[in-house]
Amino acid sequence: MMLATHRAHTVYFVQQYSGILVDPCGRRYVARVYSACRPDDLWDGWFVFFPLDGGRTRATDRETTQSTLAAVRYWASGITTVYLDGALERARALLPEARLARRRAQAEEEEHDRAAASARQQASEAKRRHREFMRRRRQASRRQRTRQQPRAEAADSAPASRRRKPKD
Repeated sequence: MMLATHRAHTVYFVQQYSGILVDPCGRRYVARVYSACRPDDLWDGWFVFFPLDGGRTRATDRETTQSTLAAVRYWASGITTVYLDGALERARALLPEARLARRRAQAEEEEHDRAAASARQQASEAKRRHREFMRRRRQASRRQRTRQQPRAEAADSAPASRRRKPKD
């Protein structure tokens, strides 16, 4: 049975499943598989979920690519209810609201990553500045000890008459 045409490519109805699927919001759907031939002569297959209580029809992206329409029919015949439940979730994830929520979450994650990278960079810079401060402090301390050593050596080598006598 032919459903529609697009750029000389016909979309074919492949199979409808007898079970009724229920999404987390309690909406009930019936699932169908459709297929179309690609320009490279391979066949794509996907699911379309029709709401039984009204509302928006949902569809997945390509779920399979096969060499013939018969191969898509064979693939569709082996689909389980568990697979259909997952496909319904994938179709729900393609809705604009779901895409927007994912983009918002991704933007928040990216902002978090940027803030974390900035914090790591600032911490690294603070550590580098601290190391530099400590290095200069050690150098200054060494210079001060070096300046004091000649005085101490000079005091030890001075004649006894010029040495100060410790007070009792």
